[in-house]
Amino acid sequence: MNGLAWSVRMVAELLRLWDRYFMDGLINIIGFGIRIAGYPLRLAQAGLFQAYVLTMVVTVLIFLAYGAWHFGF
Repeated sequence: MNGLAWSVRMVAELLRLWDRYFMDGLINIIGFGIRIAGYPLRLAQAGLFQAYVLTMVVTVLIFLAYGAWHFGF
């Protein structure tokens, strides 16, 4: 094999390792974070109207409390 073919194969091998270990790991970490963040939301979706209303009321109260604290009204 000549030098150019060897160089191309080495670059391809480095890119393969980069993709396999770094990019796949990064995507797996992002997916894990999304799965963890979505777990509480999944619990709130019980299919019961009361649970939806409670979630909305709690969310509005949190926003109002933040507004009162941050903007002072």
